Amino acid sequence: MISIQPTQHLTGVTVSGDEEGEYPTYDAVRIRVLGVFIDIRHAIIGNRGAKHVPNGLDRDGMRDLSITGSEMNIYLTFEVLSPEMMFVSYALNDFIHLFERNNKTHAWNSNGMVVRKSI
Repeated sequence: MISIQPTQHLTGVTVSGDEEGEYPTYDAVRIRVLGVFIDIRHAIIGNRGAKHVPNGLDRDGMRDLSITGSEMNIYLTFEVLSPEMMFVSYALNDFIHLFERNNKTHAWNSNGMVVRKSI
């Protein structure tokens, strides 16, 4: 079970707990989903790949707008097999349905919507 408690000086929260054993049939699924999340986290901190993508601004456009900057953006990358991404997508939808059913929430719950937007 996950618990969220305010910090001593009320400047944040402490998140603690685990979800092992909460849905025993989903333990292996949870590990695979977390594996993809770990890859996302490593990409964010720069431990995976990156590629340069044109951002639509050229030197003339930047001069006209009186801005300075790069003509390229950096996109962070990581690789996952297609079947794994499909599996994770379906698994996250199942987790959302379990959450909604067990917490008696509706489909428009903000937690589920954030997850659905990301997949």
